[in-house]
Amino acid sequence: MVVAGAPATAQARCGVRVASSWTRTEKAVWRQLFAGQWADLNSEGQTLDPAKPDGWDDRRVISSAFVEQLLTAPYAAALDRHGIRLRGAWLPGGLDLSEAAVGFPLRCQACRIAGLDADDAVIDGDLDLDGSAVEGNLSLLGAIIRSDLLVSDGAVVSGALDADGLTVAGSVFLREGSRFNNIVLLGADIGGQLDVHGGSVVSGTLDADQLTVAENVFLSRGSEFKDDIDLSGADIGGLIYVDGAKWASSGSLDLRQAHVGGLFTDKRAGSWPATLRLDGLRFEQWANPDPRKLGSSWLIDVWLARLEGFSPGPYNELARVMDATGHPTIAADIRYHRSHAESLEIPWRRPERWGRTLHWLVLGYGFRPWWALGWFLAVWLIGFAVFGARLQRRSAATADEVGSRPGRLRRWRGWLARVARVRLARAEGWSVGQAALFSLDRLLPAVKLVDPDAFPARTRAQETWSIIQVLLGWLLAGFIVGWLGSLLVQPDMP
Repeated sequence: MVVAGAPATAQARCGVRVASSWTRTEKAVWRQLFAGQWADLNSEGQTLDPAKPDGWDDRRVISSAFVEQLLTAPYAAALDRHGIRLRGAWLPGGLDLSEAAVGFPLRCQACRIAGLDADDAVIDGDLDLDGSAVEGNLSLLGAIIRSDLLVSDGAVVSGALDADGLTVAGSVFLREGSRFNNIVLLGADIGGQLDVHGGSVVSGTLDADQLTVAENVFLSRGSEFKDDIDLSGADIGGLIYVDGAKWASSGSLDLRQAHVGGLFTDKRAGSWPATLRLDGLRFEQWANPDPRKLGSSWLIDVWLARLEGFSPGPYNELARVMDATGHPTIAADIRYHRSHAESLEIPWRRPERWGRTLHWLVLGYGFRPWWALGWFLAVWLIGFAVFGARLQRRSAATADEVGSRPGRLRRWRGWLARVARVRLARAEGWSVGQAALFSLDRLLPAVKLVDPDAFPARTRAQETWSIIQVLLGWLLAGFIVGWLGSLLVQPDMP
C-alpha cells in the first residue's frame, strides 16, 4: 500500500510542494502520480472488492477536494500525459467534477466511490472506472469525454448512470460482468460504439431515446437485461448485435423511429425480448444469419410475432430490406403475412373482412396466385362430375356388376365401388366430353364455348350447380384481373 513517506529529495525533484491540508495517503498518491505511475493503494497481492465494505480502511481514503485540487495549477501542469491514475482508492465523500475542465485522462480502477458527479465536465481523455463501485449516482449530464468512457470489468453502479446529453468522442464500454441499475443516455452522442456484452447485468431500464452512435451497438453475449431498453429515435451507423443476450419475461426493446445500419443476431429466439416496438424502424441489412438460411418462418415467428400489437410498418420495412438484399421470395412471404395479420384486425361485422377473406381464399392476398388455378381446376372437376355422372349409395358392388362393364371404365369404377362403397353411373345422355366442355363453359365468364341448348336436359341439381359455377367463375375472374392490375399499377407492392 502506498502510504510511506517519500525521500526528502523526491519533493525537491517534484518542484511542486504538497499541500499542508493533504493526508499522508494523499501526499503519497501525489508523488506517485507526478512520477508518471499508478497510485495503487492495494497492498501487494491484495485487491479488495469495491462492492463490499470489508477491508476498506482509512489508509485508502482520499477526498474529493484532493482530486479537485489536482485539476488546478500548479498540479495539473505538473502531471504527465497519463493524467490521474488511481487504483484501490476509497472516496467516501464521492467525487465532484461538475463543470470541471480535466486536461488529461482520469482513471479510477477498482476504486470505491460514494457517487461521482461530472455534469457538464470536459475530460480530455478517457474516463475509466473499470472494476470500480459507484455507490450512488454516476452523473454525466452534458459531459464531454474526448476519448472513451469505460465502466467495465465487473464495475458496479448501484445508483443510475445518468448521462443525458453526454458526448463521447470514442466508445462507451459497459461490459465484462459489470452491473447497473438504470442507464440513461437520452440524446447522447457516441463517436464509436456502445458495448454492453460479456455478462453485464442491467437490472433497470436502459433509456437511450434519441441516442446517436457512429458505430455498432452490442446487446449480446450473455448480458442480462431485466427491464426495458429504449432506443427509440436512435441513429446507429453500424449494426445492433443481439446475440446470446438474456431478457426478463417482461422485457422489451423499443426501436421506434430509429435508424440502424443493420441487425446481427443468432437463431436462438431467446436472444430477443418478448416484446418488440418497431414502428418507424429503418435498417439497411439483416447482417446475420443469412436470411436464406434463417428462412421467412423465423423472421415471422420470432421477429414479427413479438410486435406489440399489429402495425404494417415493421412488415413493410423487413420486406423492403429483403428485396433490397436479393431475397424477393422472403419479401413476398412477409407481405403475405402482413396482409393476413391486417385482415385479422378487422371485425367480422364489417364487409371488408369478408372481402379480405375471399381474397385470401382465392389468391392468398395476391401473393399466392397459383391458388386461383387450384380453385379453377377444383370447380371445373366438380362440374365435370355433376354434369357427367350421378352417385348412388349402395352396400357394395358385386363382382358380376363390376365385371360386366367394359375396359378401363370397369377397372376404375370397380376400384371406386370397393373403396367408397358407391356405384358411379354416367348421367343419361351425357358423354364424358360433353360434361367436361359444359363445365368449362360455365366456369369461364363472358366466354361461350358452346350453345347450352345443344346439350342434353339437365336435372334440377345440375341446373343449380350450373348457376353456382357461373358465379364462382366471375368471382375467380374478378380476383385474378384485380391481381394482374395491381402488378401493372404497383409493380413494387409495399
